[in-house]
Amino acid sequence: ANYRIVQITTSPADVAVDHRWPSINNRGDIVWSQKVNGNWQVFKRSGPATSTANGANINAPDGPNHNYKYPAISDIGDIIYLRDNNPSNNGGSAFQVVKNHNGVETVVEFSSFNSLSGDHRDAGHHFGIASDGTTISYYDFTQFGATLRRFNVSGVPIKDTTGAAANFFGKDYPNMNANSTFVYSDGAAVWKSPLVGGTLTQVSKSGDQGTAPSISRSE
Repeated sequence: ANYRIVQITTSPADVAVDHRWPSINNRGDIVWSQKVNGNWQVFKRSGPATSTANGANINAPDGPNHNYKYPAISDIGDIIYLRDNNPSNNGGSAFQVVKNHNGVETVVEFSSFNSLSGDHRDAGHHFGIASDGTTISYYDFTQFGATLRRFNVSGVPIKDTTGAAANFFGKDYPNMNANSTFVYSDGAAVWKSPLVGGTLTQVSKSGDQGTAPSISRSE
């Protein structure tokens, strides 16, 4: 197969600005974060991937007052990202995972803090979105000094073999495809499994320390 490298951020105003965390969907739409007046904002360039058009700020609601990081985009144009410093989310780690559909934001994961007990819920910083817009994300909940981690698919916890919400503590970087197969890293290897039934399978070789996996629909 033949490949070519295409520069995505090419406008003169972009030359001296840092760009990070690019993501692409099957239509060739590309999103990334770049600094605007000191804060990370999400930019999008519509496909195809070979387009020479410049990207533009998606202008997320209340955008100038937040950092928006790690964007990913589905084939239907939904964008998921991490938003920080929201004074209305009642403390915690002060982060939210947010899904943006046609400019309207929906909170996927939130953070909170109980000032009396010290218990807290913290939105996870790593997440994914399938081509059909289904999201996978996580939160950590700490109570009495013990922490558990829940993986959620569009807000619904992934369950263990007993039917209870599974504890994924120590697991990170969840992602999934539109065939309802999800992947994650445990710090030593990458694993994949169907959401319901099926077998958990190690994808990477032992010792490779695979991390931050993605999965296509054909898997």
